Amino acid sequence: MLHIDQTADFGNALLAGDNSRAAAAFDENMAHMMHVADTLSQGIITQFPDAF
Repeated sequence: MLHIDQTADFGNALLAGDNSRAAAAFDENMAHMMHVADTLSQGIITQFPDAF
């Protein structure tokens, strides 16, 4: 699932008042973004090892 779809699912769940679905969508979205952040961080560290 794409990030935008996860974000839309979260927003739609909130608007529908489905808090359990909103929480699950938020958790899924957060896990995805943490993976993206880890990948970007590792690339920056690999490219500029002397800065870390």
